[in-house]
Amino acid sequence: MPSKEYAGSLLFGRRKDNRPEPLDKWRLVSNNKAIRDRLGEVLETSRVQVLLDGVDSVRLEMVQWDQSGVVHHCDGFRYLSPVERVGDACGCPPEIESRKRGAASGLGPQPSVRISFRVAKFPEVGTFVFRSSSWAFLRAAASLKGDLGLSAGGTLCDLSIEAVKLESSSGAVLTYFQPVILAA
Repeated sequence: MPSKEYAGSLLFGRRKDNRPEPLDKWRLVSNNKAIRDRLGEVLETSRVQVLLDGVDSVRLEMVQWDQSGVVHHCDGFRYLSPVERVGDACGCPPEIESRKRGAASGLGPQPSVRISFRVAKFPEVGTFVFRSSSWAFLRAAASLKGDLGLSAGGTLCDLSIEAVKLESSSGAVLTYFQPVILAA
């Protein structure tokens, strides 16, 4: 797939004091100041409505890295690279839970999901991108991609950041943030 110029990207984290810091609101990254100014108020929130323009708006990939670089790049079924292996069966298990166990043990690839979209309130501004390596986001995006294949035209979706609270065995409450996408 050819490289595409995006108006910007959405993130829900940043680096502070050289450490990753999760955010509970979207962060817009764009080289265009006019775009940042126009969309700044829309994105000062944990939820933004986006328009997906068909099934190609959702790209589901699996990638495994080591010290030398990418050692496995597929869509979960067939290799996407290197060129000499494109289209060959990759050997990944069909079930996401099995893939997750393989990745956790260092023996398999992890999700690399890319959603390209237009902000629903300002669709004329351009196409943006959001990337995630979350297993939960992979499941949601795969389901959404299947639905997009059945619909014609743009699909309105909610892209949000959800706080998830977990209690540790010591009783401490831990909060982490995860991206969520749902058809509106």
